[in-house]
Amino acid sequence: MSDTQFYDELIDDFERQLIDGSLTELENYVLRSADLSPNKESVLVAMLSAGGGDFPINERCRYQSQQWVFDSKPIGTAPQVPFNHLTPGANTLKRALSFYRIPEFSYYNIKSYRTTATRSRDFIALEKYLFIANHLTCLPEHIRLITPKMINQALDMARDSEAKSNYFTLFTILRFWSALSVQKLIPEPLRLDVPLSHFNYEERRQDVIAVHEGSIQSWVPFSEQELQRLIEYALFWLEKALPALLDFKQRLLDSDLLGRYPKGKIDRYSRDAALERLFHIEVEGEVLMEIARTDSSRQGSPAYLYTWKTRYAEMLDHVRNAIFILVALLTGARSSELAPLQRQHLRNERPDQSGDFWLQITRWKTSSDPNYYGQTEELPLPRFAAEAILSLYKLKELAGFEQARFLFQSNAGRRANIKGDPQLLRFVVNQIAENTGVQHIHPHRFRKSIAEILINRDERNIDIIRALFGHKSYDMTLKYIARNPAMVRCIAAVLEQNFTADFQEIVSQIRYGAYSGEVADRIAQHIQARPHEFTGSQLKLTLHNYIIHILRSGSPLLIKRTALGTYCVTAEKFSDDNAPPCIAGNAGRHHEHRPNPSNCDYSCRKIVVFLKAKQALEDNIHFYEKILADQNCAFPASAKRHILDKISAYRAHLSNLSAPHKIAVVELNHEQ
Repeated sequence: MSDTQFYDELIDDFERQLIDGSLTELENYVLRSADLSPNKESVLVAMLSAGGGDFPINERCRYQSQQWVFDSKPIGTAPQVPFNHLTPGANTLKRALSFYRIPEFSYYNIKSYRTTATRSRDFIALEKYLFIANHLTCLPEHIRLITPKMINQALDMARDSEAKSNYFTLFTILRFWSALSVQKLIPEPLRLDVPLSHFNYEERRQDVIAVHEGSIQSWVPFSEQELQRLIEYALFWLEKALPALLDFKQRLLDSDLLGRYPKGKIDRYSRDAALERLFHIEVEGEVLMEIARTDSSRQGSPAYLYTWKTRYAEMLDHVRNAIFILVALLTGARSSELAPLQRQHLRNERPDQSGDFWLQITRWKTSSDPNYYGQTEELPLPRFAAEAILSLYKLKELAGFEQARFLFQSNAGRRANIKGDPQLLRFVVNQIAENTGVQHIHPHRFRKSIAEILINRDERNIDIIRALFGHKSYDMTLKYIARNPAMVRCIAAVLEQNFTADFQEIVSQIRYGAYSGEVADRIAQHIQARPHEFTGSQLKLTLHNYIIHILRSGSPLLIKRTALGTYCVTAEKFSDDNAPPCIAGNAGRHHEHRPNPSNCDYSCRKIVVFLKAKQALEDNIHFYEKILADQNCAFPASAKRHILDKISAYRAHLSNLSAPHKIAVVELNHEQ
């Protein structure tokens, strides 16, 4: 494959990730706002009636409280739904809509209080674009005044706003409000009396999809808080819950229950305390699993039916979710590559599993060639993640759970004849979202998060990288990445996005303008030797190849504007011995001796200076010469030498900027 073909496939792969992510998220989100099933009993109306307009939501708050506070499991701060809107009647309407987003009362499978809190914020768009924009309150007399024209104008206004996500948010909460109204699930004065078809028509849906594809955050890196929630959830189930489950499995095998009750249903004529203790799994005060018991009577005598498989399957799915988070972060694989994974795709170089682990994935060609069956690649996998996968399959070795052969399929159904397609992952990411409160989860966001952290060397997240990869140094992580073609492709694309504009400006200035600096001289030599590689679309390919080379050599890359007309350009590893001036003397305080462009020094060999900086250089010289000439200022000898060195560096760059350069002349002769 030529470099150009490789580059084209890289871009195709990156763009398909964006489309795949937006469409997947769109489908899931629309499903959650779809019309409710008919003839549901209005729990809210009944409870309001029985409670005189108020009733307990939980032990911590009541329906009319200023905010609802929910227990947070397994991690994080308690989710909250505040009712502090100033529009008259807004808090009353928000309470009614938010009530059906509480897991206990939800009709569309919400299981997490974090999702309750997140979705309750949709009301902000409803209040802003429908009520406030039309000078309406949220009181019943104004709700009755809402017309289809008002709703469509509100949607158009949200679409044309700077925050495009408001368009989709408003559309879904309007659908939700309409569904609750039609099914009479909220009090009659709060119902929307506008037929759904008046704003949920085909053209509107297509428009929402089109705008949504351009604004969805499925490819945006996770924030520090989101990444923390995901990692804490994953590590809880893999470091704490998984050993407890493995211990339970062994105790179950040591008993005779599996042989006597292969279907998982155990009959007793009296409470069996020993049986209940056997199936009780508790970690750090949190009960993970208890056997289910149904009390009844037979011929006048008590009877008890114990079942455990459903609860066990739920635990296995949590472990599966945790493994998905790790594998998605550590491999950078796409949805279509993760979904078909099975036990046999995890390979170890040695039979005793003492060597490195590799995950075999299949990448599919961009074309629809029916004779092409994909290309298999092996991605390195840290031992911790690999051993978690092996442990999950060990937990499946009983009572028919081994039929769930795909790594990321649900263990609740345990069907052996399902397809290993990306639809499997929809249920995984939904469960992760419900348990962590992190929304818009898509495999591409995981790989993008790792790429951004590695590129930006975020001080707060770099320790997460070390913990995940099991590496003490950044260099080791880069070497791991260099072995992983999927992650190299992703990071190269992200680097290109981050650096292409700056790199193109650097090349343009060196080709046609004045420049100064050792790095600029080296780039000029490369341009002069191969000028055709630094033009048009070929320039992107040149940058891409450079990035790939840097990654595979295990070196960091930095292209950063430091001031007007100046850049820091480096792919060098620094230590205390060769630290650049910006961190000299305190390099050890920085992660891996990373340059600090905010403290740029013009004497640095990594600086690139262009003509735009000329005025600043002249001003700096004038400033320091004026200080030295001031008879009232007495400088120590060392300080005076430091100032003179600065002036010397400024003059050197000014001299270089004034000198003629050969590249433009050579190219002009070539063009002639």
